[in-house]
Amino acid sequence: MHATLLLEEGRTDEASALIDEVAGLRFSDYYHVLDFGMTLAALGRGEELTASLDNEDIGEGWRAAGGALAMGDFGAAAAAYAELGLRPYEARARLHAAARLVGEGRRREADEHLGGALAFYRTVGATRYIREGEGLLAASA
Repeated sequence: MHATLLLEEGRTDEASALIDEVAGLRFSDYYHVLDFGMTLAALGRGEELTASLDNEDIGEGWRAAGGALAMGDFGAAAAAYAELGLRPYEARARLHAAARLVGEGRRREADEHLGGALAFYRTVGATRYIREGEGLLAASA
């Protein structure tokens, strides 16, 4: 989680170094595997998650989310998290998907992900993420 927060602050080198420190650890809790996976994917290192997933008995829904992250497919990860009922993870994956889609000029798809993420973040008052999503919304217009 610390690496995730560093990454969100734009401290990519520090986040990557922290991920390197814990990469050799074996996770037995699927929450940690997927927080770890979300950060790996956001750093462009999702393929490193594959080995972790192969060694874990975490259930198909979690495996689908982790596999999508390993492929860098944040939209599919969001869908898997939605199936699992994990709205905070779904919203975070949707923000990542939207950022990538905005960068690719795929505005309609980006807006769909942003709508879902912003709906969740507004219900919980997550102003930091609301600002981030609204910034992407403006960029996609």
